[in-house]
Amino acid sequence: MTATTGGSGGASSGAGQSTVATTVQTGATTTNAATTNAATTNAATTNAATNSVAISTSATGGCVGSLTVTIDNGAPTNWGASCAGTYGASYSATAAGWIFAGGPPPGFEALDIAGCASSVAGSTGLTLSITNAMGPGNYMMGTAQYTDPMGGVWSQPGGPFNVTVTAFNPVGGSIDGKFSVGLSKGGNAAHLLDGTFHACHVVDELTP
Repeated sequence: MTATTGGSGGASSGAGQSTVATTVQTGATTTNAATTNAATTNAATTNAATNSVAISTSATGGCVGSLTVTIDNGAPTNWGASCAGTYGASYSATAAGWIFAGGPPPGFEALDIAGCASSVAGSTGLTLSITNAMGPGNYMMGTAQYTDPMGGVWSQPGGPFNVTVTAFNPVGGSIDGKFSVGLSKGGNAAHLLDGTFHACHVVDELTP
């Protein structure tokens, strides 16, 4: 009887040990899974943060661009965002500049500058395409487009086109200068835009 009772007790203890071991193992598995999930979450968060910053720093070396503009001799306003739909918006979140060159012989070369009030499509802003502006100097040939606060687009010549580039740094640096352009919609109404630009030089757009 005593031997039988002891055997039962041993079996019960063994079962108890097995239960405890299973519980501990399950707990370890849960902890490891939680730790793994936390690490994965942290990695995803870090990657997302890195990607969100990359657009404004990878091609511009941390440069922050802007245009300071007066319209019809009014108060100066600052446009510091990239312009949606422009080439530069793919590389910088702020006002940008880049060389646009290529085409069949003899080809073409222009310096493009773009700055807007926000990066939303249709935002108020200005783009300049300055013919043969490959460095500092005064240029009087090119095109411009002004989008007004109501979404109206002014892109026809309506006055002077005068741009002076004062600094032309490599990709990652800035392109600086001043401008005076008159624009219309093809009628008698026109706007005169004067100002300065400090544009981040992004990767140049070279086409075949």
